[in-house]
Amino acid sequence: MLFPMRSRDDERRLVSRCLTGEAAAWETLWRENLPYVSGALRSCRLDADGIEECCQDLFSQLWEDRQRILGAFEGRSSLAHYLAVIAVRDAFRHARRPAARPISSGLADTVEDPAPGPQDRAEASEQARDLRRASEGLPKREALLIQLVYGEGLAIQEAARLLKIEAGHARVTLHRARELLKKRFIP
Repeated sequence: MLFPMRSRDDERRLVSRCLTGEAAAWETLWRENLPYVSGALRSCRLDADGIEECCQDLFSQLWEDRQRILGAFEGRSSLAHYLAVIAVRDAFRHARRPAARPISSGLADTVEDPAPGPQDRAEASEQARDLRRASEGLPKREALLIQLVYGEGLAIQEAARLLKIEAGHARVTLHRARELLKKRFIP
């Protein structure tokens, strides 16, 4: 899969321009990274409609929450890879959601809304922060695996595919990471 051939410094400058809302920078970001992101989503066996929907979701999220998403880009990988990982993670998260079923009008008032409320979202955000803090200081692969499995809710096999490692190796790495965390937090 081909991806944009920008230097890390050029990518950081592009991200900085996008963070200011510069239209030309957004056009460049979209044009240069869309093929790579689409290719990554194709490897998830999505059809053309699913790929298009995931790409639209990704770039919409980037625009709406650019300070958090693009602001977190540290340049440790290519920008295209960073965006593709976000898109693939969201595609897996979407695939695991149960299909929506219509609610009959007679039950609408008695069925509790399954969507998380403000309290649930606040707790999830706090848990995510705690998990990030706890995994600081772990080796990079262990920390990333902890985030994918426990923070994002991916199965070990899915996390292994994203990290391009064998599932058995991911299990061993995850076990090692848990043991390191136990030593750190349990006296």
